[in-house]
Amino acid sequence: MFAVPTFLKPSTSNGATPVSVARKRQGLKSIDAAWTAVNFAFLGLPVGALLLHLYGADIRAAVTVGVRAVVVSKVTEVFEQAIYTVLSCIIVCTLAVLRGFHNRRLFAALMWPALAILSCSVLLDNKMGTVGADSLAEILSTNWREATAYTLQALSTLAISGTQLAVALSPAWFYALLALFAKLVGLRPKLTPAILSLVVSATALTVLFSRDTLRLASVYQGTQLIQQRMIRATGAELTHFTRPRSGPRLVVYLGESTNRELYRALAGRIEAAPFKDNVVWFEQVISPHSHTAPSLLRALTVSDDPRGDQLKYDTELWRANLISVLNRMGVGAEWYSNQGRDEWPAKWFATEANHACFQEQSGGSFFTGYRKPDSELLPSILRAIRSPERSAIFFHSYAGHVPYCENLPAGAPAVSRDVRTMLSFQAAFGDLLILNRQRHLREINCYDRALAYIAANLDVVMKEMWKATEPMVLVYFSDHGEDVLDGTGHDSSSATFRKIEVPLVVFFNEAAGRHYRHELDAARANKGIRYSLAWISDSLLDIAGLAYKRDLLSIFRGLNQTPDRYSSLRIEHGKRSVIAVDGDRDAQGVASLTNIDLYAKRRLIHSFPGGWEDRICAHRADSWMKFNEAAQVFPCLEIDLVLDAAGRQVYVFHPPKKTPISP
Repeated sequence: MFAVPTFLKPSTSNGATPVSVARKRQGLKSIDAAWTAVNFAFLGLPVGALLLHLYGADIRAAVTVGVRAVVVSKVTEVFEQAIYTVLSCIIVCTLAVLRGFHNRRLFAALMWPALAILSCSVLLDNKMGTVGADSLAEILSTNWREATAYTLQALSTLAISGTQLAVALSPAWFYALLALFAKLVGLRPKLTPAILSLVVSATALTVLFSRDTLRLASVYQGTQLIQQRMIRATGAELTHFTRPRSGPRLVVYLGESTNRELYRALAGRIEAAPFKDNVVWFEQVISPHSHTAPSLLRALTVSDDPRGDQLKYDTELWRANLISVLNRMGVGAEWYSNQGRDEWPAKWFATEANHACFQEQSGGSFFTGYRKPDSELLPSILRAIRSPERSAIFFHSYAGHVPYCENLPAGAPAVSRDVRTMLSFQAAFGDLLILNRQRHLREINCYDRALAYIAANLDVVMKEMWKATEPMVLVYFSDHGEDVLDGTGHDSSSATFRKIEVPLVVFFNEAAGRHYRHELDAARANKGIRYSLAWISDSLLDIAGLAYKRDLLSIFRGLNQTPDRYSSLRIEHGKRSVIAVDGDRDAQGVASLTNIDLYAKRRLIHSFPGGWEDRICAHRADSWMKFNEAAQVFPCLEIDLVLDAAGRQVYVFHPPKKTPISP
């Protein structure tokens, strides 16, 4: 149980006095007690990790000032989000210590499965954020080939900082020091506290995993509850809708996984078009979520509380189905989809349309087993536009979804390389950890091709509408964004601003521009306003000529101010979290904040007194990616220039680190 170090053993020589022997024995007892206390840190580590996980938010609230607050916030955030990794690390380290000092075959045999659990835990915690039930549920709702493509994309990157990894694996440092000390003084770790630590860690890991798995099943099954509540809400709210005037014919083009880079492709496409002045794109629009189903659930339903609904979970919503409302109020709705018949948006909305058309899949690709080019469905859309039928047209497209190139038609044109793919990888992306850099660059190029393809399809639709003699208005928006730059797609477990910042484009054909000049002017005036797709149904109702019991948050009328915006409300280990894009006052006491550095810095800068905002600069924006992100928040940027006098060149990097941007 306790091996006495040689240098502490009592002397048996004749010269030893009873007093000196007693003192040595007393010293040994003190060392034994201290060593026992140290060994019970085996048990204290998993207990402490669980306490940080459960009470992290309370701890952060108690420490709010100075550097200590920053450190506490970072540590507790990791323990809240990466508890699987922390507990599995404790299990592996405890087994390693027991194997090294007690030499039991059982401990050696358990090491391999424990290492496998640790590896899986890092993936489940997924870049220091739990894999969301919404992410997994979306994978489960599609075919296995498409799910494989989505999963491979998620696993191809580990966007985790060294600091976060060090905190998550911090128990390893304690065990290493304990083992080193034990070797130096000839002591062996005690068996009982180590075994207790194993039991507590394994039990906690099992309980947390089981709880989260059950929650996933609950969320997945909750779609039926969502549909039932939507049906009841629609029936109850129908009496509150009126149709005081007629509106132009409405065409709604629903994009897929498209971020605001689309504007660049679309601007080049319509630059010389006669209708370019009737195209309005909005600069500050977010999606309600980074996944299709929860985002369209809010975008295509009408809320009686647009401010408070942002902080309600999907199963708590009470919102009327927009498609049903359009049909019941005499506007009508047709649904054309390049997505699956069995997916949730089809069940919620396509079934309510007075006409639904789904593309029959054809062709072939490695992941999905079929190509799904939107252009194959465009002839049906164009025929509907030319039809005398005045029903609103909804087109749910697919281009932009991973795998990006596989959803383009054969022969889709290539796009020229841009600065992101022409620079060295470090110059473009800095310290971003990408396991397969060549694949990452190919994905970026494929996504650019997808954006060019989407812009071309939009151009075709606009040209057809421009020829129509009846007033027609096109509203294009994407269900959510896509972060192709950091390689995480739209996985909700690792929040970034690119996953929720989306394009919103409005187009009035010539007849609509004449008859609805006021609405077009209002849209132009609102192009810079903060807006969320959670309110886009208000705009669609308004332009269609419908009214509701409350004032509509419509881009087609004067909007002086909109509520603070929130996105991607989700549950992490039993706690609600949400992305606060603007202010966070409404979320206090309701949900913790999912940190997105860009939004946090923007809120901080805006909190300074007038005049100070323009004096704050971003430090060391030495990569293209960091420079581009910082430019969205800071009024000035600082970069490090290194002059090579001999080569007569200028580089961008901070010595001694060499990550030069091409001169």
